[in-house]
Amino acid sequence: MTYPFIKICGITQEKSLHAALDNGADVVGFIFVPTSKRCIDVKTAKYLAQIAHDHNKKVVAVFQDQPLKEMNDTAQQIQADFVQLHGSESVSYCTQVLFPIIKTMKPIKLDDDVLREFRTYQSIVQYFLLDRIKQGQGELMSSTLVISLSKEFNIILAGGLTPENIGAVCEYSIDSICGYDVSSGVESKIGMKDPDKVKSFIKVVRNKIKHNSLTIVGTTQLMEYNSSKEKHPSVVYLGGNGVIATLAASKQSPVNFISIVGTDLQHVDFNEVFGPQVNLDGLSQSNGKTFQYGVTYDDALDHLVSDKIKFGVYETYLPLLNQHQKKSKYVLLSGSNPKMGLTFIKQLDSPVLIGIDTQLYHLERSPEESLQLTKMATHLFLNHEEYLFLQKQFSNQFFQHCSNLEVIIHKKGKDGLDVIDPKQTHIFPTPRIVEVRNPLNAGDAISGTIMGFLANGNDFQEHLNEIILAAQLEAAKVITDDPFYRKEYQLLPER
Repeated sequence: MTYPFIKICGITQEKSLHAALDNGADVVGFIFVPTSKRCIDVKTAKYLAQIAHDHNKKVVAVFQDQPLKEMNDTAQQIQADFVQLHGSESVSYCTQVLFPIIKTMKPIKLDDDVLREFRTYQSIVQYFLLDRIKQGQGELMSSTLVISLSKEFNIILAGGLTPENIGAVCEYSIDSICGYDVSSGVESKIGMKDPDKVKSFIKVVRNKIKHNSLTIVGTTQLMEYNSSKEKHPSVVYLGGNGVIATLAASKQSPVNFISIVGTDLQHVDFNEVFGPQVNLDGLSQSNGKTFQYGVTYDDALDHLVSDKIKFGVYETYLPLLNQHQKKSKYVLLSGSNPKMGLTFIKQLDSPVLIGIDTQLYHLERSPEESLQLTKMATHLFLNHEEYLFLQKQFSNQFFQHCSNLEVIIHKKGKDGLDVIDPKQTHIFPTPRIVEVRNPLNAGDAISGTIMGFLANGNDFQEHLNEIILAAQLEAAKVITDDPFYRKEYQLLPER
C-alpha cells in the first residue's frame, strides 16, 4: 500500500462498503468482536470482502482477545489481508497469527515503558494502530505522541477522527504516519457509513498532499536523430525519457528532477533549459560522457531501422537521495533501468503515487528486476510492445499480480491510448492528426503530463478526459519538434 492510506472500519453492509470504495478508501475493516455494535457475521463479511478485493482494496479482520483458532479460521474464510488485534493479545499469541498484524495500542504518554512495549511487538507486527483507551470517548491522540512514535514505528492513527478535524490532524502527521483509520466519524448512525462524510474525509486527506512536487527519475541523453527523408537531416539534441517527462510535468506541477550527465555538458545552463518549475538539486555530474543515443527511422517514421547506445556515466549511476528527496510523495520513474529504479524507491519514506514508465529494452534484458519494479507501480505506463510483453508475463492479470496498481495507461501511438482500471477500459483516440517529424519520447510527454496533473491534486477519475487530452496534445508537440521539447545541442544555453 502507498502512504498515507485511508481505512474505513466497521463495515456492516454493502451500501456502506460502496460508500468507502466509491470514494477512494484504500482499506476496509470488518469487526468480529461479539460485543461491538458493528460486529458482522462471517457469511456477510466474506461476500463484502470479495467485492473489496475485486476493487483491488485491502481487507482487515478485527478481533479482540478471541481464541487463536477462531481468529485464524475467520480471517482465512474472508481472505483477509491483515488481522487487527484490538485487545491485550500477547507476543506469544501474535507469533501464531497466520496473517500480517495490525496491533492496537492505547498509550497516554510517551515513556520508557511505552517504548519497551512497542519494541517488544515490533518484529512481529506490520503496523501499530493508535487509539483512545475508551472507544468514542476522550480527546484525540497527542500530536507530540504521534510524531514521536512514528519516527520509530509504522503508525496508523485512529480515535475520534472526523471530516471536521482530520485537516488539522494531517498538518502534523501526514508526512510521518502510514495511515488514518475512521469508523464512527463518517457514520450517519451506528454501522451505516455516510457517503458524503466518507467523501469529505478522504478529500481532506488527499488535498493535504496535493501541493507536493513531482519527483522524476530518468535519463538525460544526447540524442542523434536520423531519417532517410531529406527534410530530416541528422541533428543532436538534449533529450531522454527523464528530460521530456520533466518538461511536460513542469507545465502542471513543480518537479524535482533526478538524473546524471557527464562532464561533456558541464558548460550547459540547465536552469535555463528546464525553467523555474524544475528543481535540479538531484541532477548529478560525473567524469565521463553523457548517455548517448542514436536512432534511424524508416521513411514513414513508423519503424526503427537501427539504434546505437552508449550509456556513459548513466551505466553505473545509482541515485543517493537527500532528506528532502526521501519525502517525495509523487514519483515517476521514466524509463529508468530497474536496478536504478529499485534503489530509488527503497530510499523513499512513504510515497503516495508511484508512476513507472517501462522500457522494453529493460524488460527483455533484466526481466526479474523489471517485474519487481513494475509491481511497485500505482500508475503503469506502457507502449504497445511493453503491454503485450507484460500481458504474457502476468497472464493478462495485471491487477492481481500488482497489488498497488490503480491504473494502466496503454500508449498505442497514432491509435491513441487506453486507460485501464480494475473495472473498465476507457478508450481515447488520437485527438488530431499531425505530421510526424520525430516520434522519439512522445510517450514520456504523456506520462509526465499525467503525473504532473496528479501531483497538483487533480482527481484522476473526475478529470480523466481533461488530463488525457492535455497529455495527448503534449505528445503531439513532441513529435512535431516543438522547441519547448527539442533542445538542439548546438543551441543549448551556456553558464
